[in-house]
Amino acid sequence: MLANTLFDFLSRCSLDYAARECMVYGETRLTYGYFAKVVDRLAAGLADLGLKRGHRIALMLPNVPQFPLVYYALLKLGVWVVPINVLFKENEIRFVLEDSSADGFVAWEGFSPRLLPALAGLKPRRWQIFLGEKIPPGAVDLTHLIATSMQRFERLGVENKINAGPQDPAVIFYTAGATGMPKGAVFSHYNLASAISASWRNFAIDREDRFLAVIPLFHNLGQMLAMNLPLAAGASTVLLPKLDPAAIVETIAKERVTHFIAAPSMFPALLRLAPDPAQLASLKWCLVSGAMLPARQREEFEQRYQLPVYEGYGLAECNPLITAFSAWIPRTPEKACASGFPLKGIEVAILDSSQRQMPDGTIGEIFVRGPWVMQGYFRQGQISKDGFWNDWFGTGDLGMLDREGFLYLVDRKADVILKAGFPVYPSEVEAVLAQHHKIEGCTVIGVPDRVHGEEVKAYIVLRPNQTSIKEEMVEFCKSRLAFYKCPRHVEFVESLPHSVTGKVLKHLLREKKPAPVVVATTESQPVTDAAAAQSEVAPVEESVAAAAATADNFSERG
Repeated sequence: MLANTLFDFLSRCSLDYAARECMVYGETRLTYGYFAKVVDRLAAGLADLGLKRGHRIALMLPNVPQFPLVYYALLKLGVWVVPINVLFKENEIRFVLEDSSADGFVAWEGFSPRLLPALAGLKPRRWQIFLGEKIPPGAVDLTHLIATSMQRFERLGVENKINAGPQDPAVIFYTAGATGMPKGAVFSHYNLASAISASWRNFAIDREDRFLAVIPLFHNLGQMLAMNLPLAAGASTVLLPKLDPAAIVETIAKERVTHFIAAPSMFPALLRLAPDPAQLASLKWCLVSGAMLPARQREEFEQRYQLPVYEGYGLAECNPLITAFSAWIPRTPEKACASGFPLKGIEVAILDSSQRQMPDGTIGEIFVRGPWVMQGYFRQGQISKDGFWNDWFGTGDLGMLDREGFLYLVDRKADVILKAGFPVYPSEVEAVLAQHHKIEGCTVIGVPDRVHGEEVKAYIVLRPNQTSIKEEMVEFCKSRLAFYKCPRHVEFVESLPHSVTGKVLKHLLREKKPAPVVVATTESQPVTDAAAAQSEVAPVEESVAAAAATADNFSERG
């Protein structure tokens, strides 16, 4: 279906599929009709607080129903949504709030120990809305806001209109900061709708499909493919705020999940867990993006569970996907190293440093053009076109196209190692190391060298109960790579610093900075503790239910 905004999709689904289940969280089940009703009432409540078109509101919530409800209510008003990585520390939160010129935020109270100190020194944020029981003084209680909005505006009919134009900004996605501080990529309502339409076509989604949303919804992959895509197609989203292999398997089996959007790091964990194939029998396919999945792990998973694992290539500035495999375009043995075929509507070109087109099979920088490429980067109130050339966006990634148009991703342009004048692509070395039976994970970077300018260094995580030495790994590489590509330095580590989608944050290794801590120890843990998140959403369920009908509970109302 073609659409100009996400609300074009939601409007259709709320009318055509009003009684169908759109969202599941634990025992809570929302129908499309009820979801649209709560969004409409909440939007009216937020407008009553003074929020209007053009304001910018940061959103820092775990994978709970309030995320999509607040997200769509803000978009309905024409408010820009600024999702914040729930793993960010105080200085990172402050940067996003300041860089986006956010007028306020909606957050879970468990993030207060990091969020509130981040406000120090910044101009006062007019709107501070919290979900939870321990609401800071002067802040708005989201639970109470939903309940009162349902009561005050109950007599109003559901208004499926949006107070924004297709080209108005809708969301600012901040990049992972893989090379430094994050950048805010601005997407219009039309950008989002176009991306969803293309993904819908590419993966042939229908209303019987059920998506598992375990990738955080603040991330473009989780937000677009695990939340917005099923909501557009009349399908269902099963929310899971716990990044735990056992919980993932249990939820897939219980809810008969058909589509699993995953980060590469989830697959080795699932392979170690080794669930019974019957527990994953409902799955039609898995989609992995955000970083490269080693071929050995993909093949082992596909063979064990007789389940296709599609890989896609995308980036924050052109989300969620640029290329992908699918049932229509399956991965064949001769395309084993490809990153997929461009989605319909997006153009991909390989250009040299002078922006001249490269011949097929030749490595150059990947440029993209299409309706879901960002409008630009947001910086202190302005949208800049940095990175664009004649409407083409330079991704900073190196790759090549074959004669049929399939894309082969080589490496990040900034990650290429120049050793004595010879380019060494870290991904090539990593692919070889990943074949070693003792290696669980690895990454390769360039380090300064007085003789050659740069040298190759490998960081290696061994499988449990395995031991090795540098010489074993170097010799393994020498039998498969040219000598100058082989690591001169090898460091064995317990873990690698990853983003939420499994991308290795190489700049932390270069700068010798500690990896981000996924599980905080001084606050509640909505992302890693499902029970904590469930306890926080329960009061909202009760208040919404009371407003809707005192005799019915939230789950029964749908």
